Amino acid sequence: MTVDIVPPAVVTPTLTYRDSTGSYPLAIGQTVRSSQPTLQLDWPASSDGSGLAAYRAGFSTSPLPDPDALTLLSPTATRRVTSRRRRGRRCTRTY
Repeated sequence: MTVDIVPPAVVTPTLTYRDSTGSYPLAIGQTVRSSQPTLQLDWPASSDGSGLAAYRAGFSTSPLPDPDALTLLSPTATRRVTSRRRRGRRCTRTY
């Protein structure tokens, strides 16, 4: 039996939003006041020495989201997930 005891390297994600005028970084606690923003989460590649299985990433209103509700991405895929507000609906997201 082989056991991987090295955790993946820590990465710092970047959260931005896009609207019709451009793309803007988001800070903790910031409120987006745009009619139809697209939230975007990007992060650099991580590593653990033996090869990552996958990333799980996404947006949720829960502090502990269900892992099955997150997007599963291969380690070689583009590390980006997006979320678009539905027209006329208010949404709150926690990161």
